[in-house]
Amino acid sequence: MAPKTESPTLRGLDRAALLEMYRAILLSRKIDDKEIQLKRQNKIYFQINSAGHEAVGAALAQVFVPGHD
Repeated sequence: MAPKTESPTLRGLDRAALLEMYRAILLSRKIDDKEIQLKRQNKIYFQINSAGHEAVGAALAQVFVPGHD
């Protein structure tokens, strides 16, 4: 039987933090997709595309302090 080890980390982020970032990235992409759909249906007038930049927003969310930044 293998000995128990601590949960792996990636650059200091534990599993919970990585999953939180992944969820933020996925949610950002889904919102962007919905905005594109609404724009094509002429239900909204403009859409600011963020596709491909989701990870930047998730990383910023990790370091920004609410009410300070």
